[in-house]
Amino acid sequence: MNDDRPHPLTRNRLRWRKDRSLFVGQLLAVVLQRINVTFPTSLLEEMRRYVPRRERNRFVVQAAEKGLGRIKRRKILEDLRNRPAWMDEDHPDLRTVEDVDRYVRSLRSAWGGRLWEATEGREQGG
Repeated sequence: MNDDRPHPLTRNRLRWRKDRSLFVGQLLAVVLQRINVTFPTSLLEEMRRYVPRRERNRFVVQAAEKGLGRIKRRKILEDLRNRPAWMDEDHPDLRTVEDVDRYVRSLRSAWGGRLWEATEGREQGG
């Protein structure tokens, strides 16, 4: 995005409601809540040096979203270690490579022919 252009959400189009929801025109954009966060001085000074003043809130929110996503993925992996999604006893018909191959072939035959195989027959036949 070109930084010379004005931001599409100009101040006169924003409206706050009592419940802290932000409206842009007729669309609800976000619900905000103010919090206090304590940063180590060195980290705060570094953020002030590299992140422009009006972009710091977005920077902190994006960092929190990224960190929360990492925590959630780690939790999912821990849950899968404790209770795997695939248990051999749940699928006795798919224990060997041959069983899986037979299953995949049955799925493929139910789908019909491949697209290029279907068009080859039409081209040859007229």
